[in-house]
Amino acid sequence: MFVVLRPGCGPEERQRIVRAIETAGLSVQVSEGHHRIVIGVVGDEDRLRDVPLSRYPGVERVVPLKRPYRLVARETHGTGSVVQVGAARIGGDALTVIAGPCAVEGEEILLEAAQAAKRAGATLLRGGAFKPRTSPYDFQGLGERGLRILRDVGQETGMAVVTEAMDTRHVAQVAKCADMIQIGTRNMQNYALLRAAAETKLPVLLKRGRACTITEWLCAAEYLLDGGNAFYEGQNLFDVTNWRYGYGGGVLWFSPFGPLQLVLGFPVDPEVFEESPVFEFSVGGFGL
Repeated sequence: MFVVLRPGCGPEERQRIVRAIETAGLSVQVSEGHHRIVIGVVGDEDRLRDVPLSRYPGVERVVPLKRPYRLVARETHGTGSVVQVGAARIGGDALTVIAGPCAVEGEEILLEAAQAAKRAGATLLRGGAFKPRTSPYDFQGLGERGLRILRDVGQETGMAVVTEAMDTRHVAQVAKCADMIQIGTRNMQNYALLRAAAETKLPVLLKRGRACTITEWLCAAEYLLDGGNAFYEGQNLFDVTNWRYGYGGGVLWFSPFGPLQLVLGFPVDPEVFEESPVFEFSVGGFGL
Protein backbone atom coordinates (compact mmCIF):
# COMPACT_ATOMS: atom_id res chain seq x y z
CA MET A 1 0.00 0.00 0.00
CA PHE A 2 1.03 3.59 -0.59
CA VAL A 3 0.05 6.62 1.44
CA VAL A 4 0.18 9.79 -0.68
CA LEU A 5 0.56 12.92 1.43
CA ARG A 6 -0.99 16.30 0.62
CA PRO A 7 1.23 19.10 -0.66
CA GLY A 8 2.33 21.14 2.33
CA CYS A 9 2.05 18.27 4.81
CA GLY A 10 4.50 19.25 7.56
CA PRO A 11 7.14 17.05 9.18
CA GLU A 12 5.18 16.70 12.43
CA GLU A 13 2.05 15.45 10.67
CA ARG A 14 4.17 13.15 8.50
CA GLN A 15 5.80 11.69 11.61
CA ARG A 16 2.37 11.08 13.17
CA ILE A 17 1.37 9.03 10.14
CA VAL A 18 4.64 7.09 10.15
CA ARG A 19 4.29 6.34 13.87
CA ALA A 20 0.74 5.05 13.38
CA ILE A 21 1.92 2.63 10.70
CA GLU A 22 4.97 1.46 12.66
CA THR A 23 2.90 1.03 15.83
CA ALA A 24 0.73 -1.42 13.89
CA GLY A 25 3.86 -3.50 13.24
CA LEU A 26 4.64 -2.48 9.66
CA SER A 27 7.67 -0.72 8.21
CA VAL A 28 7.71 2.33 5.97
CA GLN A 29 9.76 3.67 3.08
CA VAL A 30 9.44 7.42 2.57
CA SER A 31 10.04 8.80 -0.92
CA GLU A 32 10.18 12.56 -1.48
CA GLY A 33 9.39 13.61 -5.05
CA HIS A 34 9.29 17.08 -6.53
CA HIS A 35 5.55 17.49 -5.94
CA ARG A 36 4.51 14.68 -3.61
CA ILE A 37 5.72 12.69 -0.64
CA VAL A 38 4.75 9.02 -0.80
CA ILE A 39 4.98 6.58 2.10
CA GLY A 40 5.38 2.96 1.05
CA VAL A 41 3.96 0.51 3.59
CA VAL A 42 5.67 -2.88 3.86
CA GLY A 43 4.17 -5.75 5.84
CA ASP A 44 0.83 -7.36 6.62
CA GLU A 45 -1.67 -4.66 5.63
CA ASP A 46 -4.48 -6.41 7.52
CA ARG A 47 -2.97 -4.90 10.66
CA LEU A 48 -4.01 -1.46 9.39
CA ARG A 49 -7.72 -2.26 9.22
CA ASP A 50 -8.34 -0.36 12.46
CA VAL A 51 -5.93 2.49 11.63
CA PRO A 52 -7.88 5.28 9.84
CA LEU A 53 -5.01 6.55 7.72
CA SER A 54 -7.27 8.31 5.23
CA ARG A 55 -8.64 10.49 8.04
CA TYR A 56 -5.29 12.05 8.88
CA PRO A 57 -5.27 15.70 7.70
CA GLY A 58 -1.97 15.22 5.87
CA VAL A 59 -3.14 12.21 3.82
CA GLU A 60 -4.40 12.87 0.30
CA ARG A 61 -5.20 9.25 -0.53
CA VAL A 62 -4.37 5.66 0.38
CA VAL A 63 -3.56 3.44 -2.59
CA PRO A 64 -3.85 -0.35 -2.15
CA LEU A 65 -1.35 -2.31 -4.22
CA LYS A 66 -2.11 -5.81 -5.45
CA ARG A 67 1.15 -6.36 -7.34
CA PRO A 68 3.81 -8.63 -5.77
CA TYR A 69 6.41 -5.84 -6.08
CA ARG A 70 5.97 -2.60 -4.16
CA LEU A 71 9.22 -0.77 -3.61
CA VAL A 72 10.20 -0.68 -7.29
CA ALA A 73 6.81 0.67 -8.37
CA ARG A 74 6.64 4.21 -9.71
CA GLU A 75 3.94 5.09 -7.15
CA THR A 76 6.51 4.70 -4.38
CA HIS A 77 8.74 7.37 -5.87
CA GLY A 78 6.28 9.83 -7.35
CA THR A 79 8.70 10.60 -10.17
CA GLY A 80 11.36 8.69 -12.08
CA SER A 81 14.66 8.26 -10.27
CA VAL A 82 18.11 9.48 -11.24
CA VAL A 83 20.93 7.11 -10.28
CA GLN A 84 24.29 8.60 -9.32
CA VAL A 85 27.18 6.26 -10.19
CA GLY A 86 30.49 7.92 -9.43
CA ALA A 87 30.42 11.17 -11.40
CA ALA A 88 27.87 9.81 -13.89
CA ARG A 89 24.11 10.28 -13.68
CA ILE A 90 21.67 7.74 -15.14
CA GLY A 91 18.06 8.69 -15.73
CA GLY A 92 16.11 11.87 -16.26
CA ASP A 93 16.92 13.66 -19.51
CA ALA A 94 20.55 12.52 -19.59
CA LEU A 95 21.80 10.04 -22.19
CA THR A 96 24.32 7.82 -20.44
CA VAL A 97 26.49 5.26 -22.21
CA ILE A 98 28.13 2.27 -20.51
CA ALA A 99 30.84 0.69 -22.65
CA GLY A 100 33.74 -1.70 -22.41
CA PRO A 101 34.85 -5.23 -23.22
CA CYS A 102 32.88 -8.31 -22.21
CA ALA A 103 35.86 -9.60 -20.20
CA VAL A 104 38.94 -7.93 -18.72
CA GLU A 105 41.92 -9.58 -20.40
CA GLY A 106 44.75 -7.20 -19.48
CA GLU A 107 45.47 -3.64 -18.39
CA GLU A 108 46.82 -2.33 -21.70
CA ILE A 109 43.93 -3.55 -23.82
CA LEU A 110 41.35 -2.38 -21.27
CA LEU A 111 42.93 1.08 -21.06
CA GLU A 112 42.86 1.37 -24.85
CA ALA A 113 39.19 0.33 -24.94
CA ALA A 114 38.27 2.71 -22.09
CA GLN A 115 39.95 5.68 -23.74
CA ALA A 116 38.18 4.94 -27.02
CA ALA A 117 34.83 4.59 -25.25
CA LYS A 118 35.32 7.86 -23.38
CA ARG A 119 36.20 9.71 -26.60
CA ALA A 120 32.96 8.38 -28.06
CA GLY A 121 30.94 9.75 -25.11
CA ALA A 122 30.78 6.90 -22.60
CA THR A 123 30.98 7.85 -18.92
CA LEU A 124 30.89 4.37 -17.35
CA LEU A 125 33.34 1.53 -17.97
CA ARG A 126 32.11 -2.04 -17.88
CA GLY A 127 34.10 -5.24 -18.02
CA GLY A 128 33.94 -8.70 -16.47
CA ALA A 129 36.52 -9.80 -13.93
CA PHE A 130 34.40 -12.87 -13.09
CA LYS A 131 32.81 -14.40 -16.18
CA PRO A 132 30.02 -17.01 -16.21
CA ARG A 133 30.64 -19.40 -19.09
CA THR A 134 28.53 -22.24 -20.40
CA SER A 135 31.59 -24.45 -20.82
CA PRO A 136 33.90 -24.98 -17.82
CA TYR A 137 36.85 -24.92 -20.24
CA ASP A 138 36.25 -21.38 -21.51
CA PHE A 139 38.00 -18.31 -20.10
CA GLN A 140 36.46 -17.54 -16.69
CA GLY A 141 37.98 -14.08 -16.17
CA LEU A 142 40.98 -12.78 -14.24
CA GLY A 143 39.18 -12.64 -10.90
CA GLU A 144 40.70 -10.34 -8.28
CA ARG A 145 43.46 -9.25 -10.67
CA GLY A 146 40.78 -8.20 -13.15
CA LEU A 147 39.05 -6.14 -10.45
CA ARG A 148 42.27 -4.29 -9.68
CA ILE A 149 42.81 -3.60 -13.39
CA LEU A 150 39.27 -2.23 -13.68
CA ARG A 151 39.78 -0.01 -10.66
CA ASP A 152 43.09 1.36 -11.92
CA VAL A 153 41.84 2.01 -15.46
CA GLY A 154 38.68 3.64 -14.13
CA GLN A 155 40.74 5.98 -11.98
CA GLU A 156 43.12 6.82 -14.82
CA THR A 157 40.31 7.63 -17.26
CA GLY A 158 37.91 9.18 -14.74
CA MET A 159 35.18 6.67 -15.59
CA ALA A 160 32.90 4.96 -13.09
CA VAL A 161 33.28 1.17 -13.07
CA VAL A 162 30.54 -1.45 -13.52
CA THR A 163 31.34 -5.14 -13.11
CA GLU A 164 29.55 -8.35 -12.25
CA ALA A 165 29.46 -10.21 -8.95
CA MET A 166 28.76 -13.89 -9.62
CA ASP A 167 28.77 -15.22 -6.09
CA THR A 168 28.14 -13.94 -2.57
CA ARG A 169 31.85 -14.58 -1.92
CA HIS A 170 32.74 -12.02 -4.62
CA VAL A 171 30.49 -9.18 -3.46
CA ALA A 172 32.88 -7.58 -0.94
CA GLN A 173 35.78 -7.74 -3.43
CA VAL A 174 33.68 -6.21 -6.20
CA ALA A 175 32.37 -3.46 -3.92
CA LYS A 176 35.93 -2.32 -3.15
CA CYS A 177 36.74 -1.75 -6.82
CA ALA A 178 33.44 -0.94 -8.52
CA ASP A 179 31.01 1.98 -8.45
CA MET A 180 28.06 -0.20 -9.49
CA ILE A 181 27.52 -3.95 -9.13
CA GLN A 182 26.08 -5.94 -12.01
CA ILE A 183 23.85 -8.94 -11.39
CA GLY A 184 23.99 -11.01 -14.56
CA THR A 185 21.30 -12.85 -16.47
CA ARG A 186 22.15 -16.23 -14.94
CA ASN A 187 21.91 -14.83 -11.41
CA MET A 188 18.78 -12.70 -11.66
CA GLN A 189 16.96 -15.02 -9.26
CA ASN A 190 19.93 -15.78 -7.01
CA TYR A 191 18.24 -14.26 -3.98
CA ALA A 192 21.19 -14.63 -1.60
CA LEU A 193 23.36 -12.75 -4.10
CA LEU A 194 20.72 -10.03 -4.54
CA ARG A 195 20.57 -9.43 -0.79
CA ALA A 196 24.36 -9.42 -0.47
CA ALA A 197 24.62 -6.84 -3.26
CA ALA A 198 21.94 -4.71 -1.61
CA GLU A 199 23.88 -4.63 1.65
CA THR A 200 26.80 -2.86 -0.04
CA LYS A 201 24.54 0.19 -0.63
CA LEU A 202 26.05 0.52 -4.12
CA PRO A 203 23.80 1.00 -7.15
CA VAL A 204 22.97 -2.31 -8.84
CA LEU A 205 22.55 -3.05 -12.53
CA LEU A 206 20.09 -5.94 -12.74
CA LYS A 207 19.85 -7.93 -15.96
CA ARG A 208 16.73 -9.84 -16.94
CA GLY A 209 17.04 -13.59 -16.71
CA ARG A 210 16.43 -15.56 -19.88
CA ALA A 211 12.83 -16.73 -20.18
CA CYS A 212 11.87 -14.70 -17.08
CA THR A 213 8.70 -12.64 -17.12
CA ILE A 214 8.62 -8.92 -16.40
CA THR A 215 6.95 -9.62 -13.05
CA GLU A 216 9.70 -12.07 -12.07
CA TRP A 217 12.29 -9.48 -13.06
CA LEU A 218 10.66 -6.75 -10.98
CA CYS A 219 10.31 -9.11 -8.01
CA ALA A 220 14.05 -9.78 -8.23
CA ALA A 221 14.58 -6.02 -8.08
CA GLU A 222 12.30 -5.94 -5.04
CA TYR A 223 14.82 -8.12 -3.19
CA LEU A 224 17.45 -5.42 -3.77
CA LEU A 225 15.26 -2.63 -2.44
CA ASP A 226 13.92 -4.70 0.43
CA GLY A 227 17.54 -5.41 1.33
CA GLY A 228 18.26 -1.69 1.64
CA ASN A 229 19.70 -0.81 -1.74
CA ALA A 230 17.46 2.06 -2.71
CA PHE A 231 16.03 3.87 0.26
CA TYR A 232 18.24 3.70 3.29
CA GLU A 233 21.31 5.26 1.69
CA GLY A 234 19.72 7.11 -1.20
CA GLN A 235 20.97 4.59 -3.77
CA ASN A 236 18.73 3.45 -6.57
CA LEU A 237 18.35 0.49 -8.83
CA PHE A 238 19.25 0.58 -12.50
CA ASP A 239 17.71 -2.03 -14.77
CA VAL A 240 19.05 -3.33 -18.07
CA THR A 241 17.01 -5.38 -20.49
CA ASN A 242 18.04 -7.81 -23.20
CA TRP A 243 16.82 -10.92 -24.95
CA ARG A 244 18.90 -13.84 -26.15
CA TYR A 245 17.65 -15.06 -29.51
CA GLY A 246 17.33 -18.77 -30.16
CA TYR A 247 20.22 -19.13 -32.60
CA GLY A 248 22.71 -17.45 -30.30
CA GLY A 249 22.67 -13.77 -31.31
CA GLY A 250 21.42 -11.11 -28.91
CA VAL A 251 18.61 -8.82 -29.99
CA LEU A 252 17.08 -5.82 -28.26
CA TRP A 253 13.82 -6.68 -26.53
CA PHE A 254 11.81 -3.47 -27.02
CA SER A 255 8.29 -4.62 -26.20
CA PRO A 256 8.54 -4.16 -22.39
CA PHE A 257 9.96 -0.62 -22.44
CA GLY A 258 6.58 1.11 -22.56
CA PRO A 259 4.96 -0.88 -19.73
CA LEU A 260 8.14 -0.68 -17.64
CA GLN A 261 8.23 3.11 -17.89
CA LEU A 262 4.67 3.20 -16.56
CA VAL A 263 5.16 0.89 -13.56
CA LEU A 264 8.86 1.20 -12.72
CA GLY A 265 10.39 4.03 -10.72
CA PHE A 266 13.93 3.53 -12.08
CA PRO A 267 15.77 3.97 -15.38
CA VAL A 268 15.71 1.19 -17.98
CA ASP A 269 18.68 0.68 -20.27
CA PRO A 270 18.89 -1.32 -23.50
CA GLU A 271 21.98 -3.48 -23.92
CA VAL A 272 23.41 -3.70 -27.42
CA PHE A 273 25.36 -6.89 -28.09
CA GLU A 274 28.44 -6.89 -30.27
CA GLU A 275 27.04 -9.85 -32.22
CA SER A 276 23.49 -8.49 -32.49
CA PRO A 277 21.75 -8.94 -35.84
CA VAL A 278 20.51 -5.71 -37.41
CA PHE A 279 16.73 -5.25 -37.43
CA GLU A 280 14.57 -2.39 -38.62
CA PHE A 281 12.30 -1.06 -35.90
CA SER A 282 10.46 2.05 -34.86
CA VAL A 283 10.17 3.32 -31.32
CA GLY A 284 7.34 5.60 -30.27
CA GLY A 285 5.02 6.34 -27.43
CA PHE A 286 7.54 6.12 -24.65
CA GLY A 287 10.90 7.46 -23.63
CA LEU A 288 14.00 5.40 -22.94
